[in-house]
Amino acid sequence: MAAHHGEMALPVGSPLQQAMMAALLLRDGRAASAGELIAALWGAAPPNSASAMLRTYAWRWRKELERDRSAPAILTSLGDGYRMVLPAENVDAVRVESLAAAALAAARKGEDHARARRLLDEALDLWFGEPLAGVPGPFAEQQRARLEDLRISLLEEKCGLELELGDQSRAVPALRELTAEHPLRERPYVLLMRGLYQSGRQADALAVFERVRRLLAAELGIDPGPELRAMHQRILRNDPALVGTAAPEPEPTAGGRTPARPTPARSTPVPAQLPADIPDFTGRERELAALQAVLGRVVQDTADHTVLPIAAVCGMGGVGKTAVALRVAHRLRAGFPDGQLYADLRGDQPKPAQPSVLLASFLTALGIAPNAVPETLEDRSRLFRSLLDGRRVLILLDNARDTAQVRPLLPGSAHCAVLITSRARLFGLATAAQIDLDVFSVGEATEMLAQAAGGGRVCADPAATGELLRYCGRLPLAIRIVASRLASRPSWTVARLADRLAAEQHRMAELSLGDLAVASAFDWGYRQLTPDQATAFRVVAAVSRPDIGLPAAAAVLGVDRRRAEDLLESLVDAGMVTQTHAGRYRYHELLRVFASQLCAPGGAVESATALSKQLDFLLATATAAFLQMVPGDPISSALRTPVVPGLRFDTPCAAARWVAEEFDAAITAVLAATTAATSAQDLRTAADLLIALRPFDADPRHERLAVAAAAVSAAATDRADRHSPGRAEFIRGNLAVQAIRLGEAAEHCRRAAAACRDGDDRVILPASLAAADIRPMSVAHRP
Repeated sequence: MAAHHGEMALPVGSPLQQAMMAALLLRDGRAASAGELIAALWGAAPPNSASAMLRTYAWRWRKELERDRSAPAILTSLGDGYRMVLPAENVDAVRVESLAAAALAAARKGEDHARARRLLDEALDLWFGEPLAGVPGPFAEQQRARLEDLRISLLEEKCGLELELGDQSRAVPALRELTAEHPLRERPYVLLMRGLYQSGRQADALAVFERVRRLLAAELGIDPGPELRAMHQRILRNDPALVGTAAPEPEPTAGGRTPARPTPARSTPVPAQLPADIPDFTGRERELAALQAVLGRVVQDTADHTVLPIAAVCGMGGVGKTAVALRVAHRLRAGFPDGQLYADLRGDQPKPAQPSVLLASFLTALGIAPNAVPETLEDRSRLFRSLLDGRRVLILLDNARDTAQVRPLLPGSAHCAVLITSRARLFGLATAAQIDLDVFSVGEATEMLAQAAGGGRVCADPAATGELLRYCGRLPLAIRIVASRLASRPSWTVARLADRLAAEQHRMAELSLGDLAVASAFDWGYRQLTPDQATAFRVVAAVSRPDIGLPAAAAVLGVDRRRAEDLLESLVDAGMVTQTHAGRYRYHELLRVFASQLCAPGGAVESATALSKQLDFLLATATAAFLQMVPGDPISSALRTPVVPGLRFDTPCAAARWVAEEFDAAITAVLAATTAATSAQDLRTAADLLIALRPFDADPRHERLAVAAAAVSAAATDRADRHSPGRAEFIRGNLAVQAIRLGEAAEHCRRAAAACRDGDDRVILPASLAAADIRPMSVAHRP
């Protein structure tokens, strides 16, 4: 839903607020009682606060719509309900029905077919994706179905009029798309058969009948209806009434301009270069709707439409950019009767495609003889723009490297549209929409896996399915690979394949099948990085689980924050890193695994050094936070002084905010320090970091701190480390006290005291001895 006051967009509020307005707008000026609105929004089980919520939504709408909220003139009250007072032409859905009625009346007059088609075009131009997208409630669901049926009926009527006018070059592509989207609807097949017959393709028209006859028998067990059978007979006997009249010349617009005729001359080639659509395409409805809304504006063909619409789909390798672009292009192709051009720009390869070569290919596809193609890039680009002037052509530029590669391939005509995919964000290009494509949702990932591998296997073990999708990071390319592997091995269970992917060192090898490989998709992106960017990518990946803040990244890289931000933002632009919010960065799980396996010189040392610097930074900053929370506590003097400087805080609140943001990363770093590959110094820093985090151990972080302390204690015991066990056991004892597990607390504190005596830890020892006496006192006072 969108609302406008003149040229100004108005906020439409939450989905439920939109649902209330939709229920009023689509009642054709009639009032709706509170009960009717509640049923429209929530159905048979509304919340107790439904009436109060309606009043709140009405107040919000009046705030946006009314000049004087004390005397509403647009959203008026009637009894306990409301009524919208707006002209019918102010509501797109109502206006569509008015235009459709006018078109039907004009079509009944045989001489007014051209006017009827213009009215239907105007009505269909009011659709931008799914009606009431995202609006909840039974009423919205019913209206979505009704409006979709109306759209299909209008498309059928429009195609029928175009055939009457002899304009089958427009009608046939639209009808092919309509039959593909609604394969059991007979009317589009009737029109498609007629359009093919009018184009001199009698055999193709008869083949359509045979195809739909088999489809109806297989799907529904029925024969074609009377309209389909009648058209079949008319084609067999070459009925002369099937040939339509000639299409009229376009009329001048209000400004005196005559719009370019969208249908090309029959001697002009009509390229249809789009690769086949992806048969098992899954999800992405929001992104598809956004792209269709932008590129679909071309078909309006208004005099003031002067800007070429460009849409870009960006994202990491393997996220499904090409699949989304192809699905959008196939949905829109009927609106571009002068053809569709496609090129793979090979932007992820060492030698991307040259714009000059691509233009030569486009020009020959548009009818220019090879020996007439100009020599220079500039001349080819000028001729390309001239050929497309006034024509409706959709151009899909797949896998672009950068803006410089794309710019010479852009037409000048606003009747065309350009769709681009790229790993890098295309700065400097005036895009009407730029979609940053993310990984699948859990539902989309599960659906794709079930489509290819079989729903039964996926549903049989939901836990293993969840693990498999987690190992794939919900990356579409990875899911397609594992789904294909399962499909080719019927004896394998989902759990077996998940087990094969569990070990990180084998995961990239497992995510490879034929010419599909996740590592290859990532490798091309990595090869395009500068040496500094590549180093930053590897180093930060080693310490970025689950994510990393800018100050920590700067400490790990050994650069100032400005330089660290420049490096990380360049990785974001290259599609190698994601920014979760300002100053915080995250690696996709598979990209992190990929980075850990890169064979850079001194890779193991590089990762170990990164962890040491991260632990130093975290300890230095956590110590500053500790002093804000418990100033003067003698324990702070016993913490190691790191080489890497940390942050400073002015207030306890600022310290607590930093700990809340970095807690997960700190615990992950502590656990990383307990592995055999790390140094004794890292383990001691990890133990001190736990001490510094102790004042911030409130739920729900309590259990994670206990797990980390246990891991430090076990690792220190294995390494005969005399410094760390006492501190780790002291933390475990404190956490057990807070959880009122007093016997366990006393045991941990006794272990801490013993370890502190052994390690001569004179600061932690007194605190451990005091805590060790808590159990008898507490037991004595229990009722």
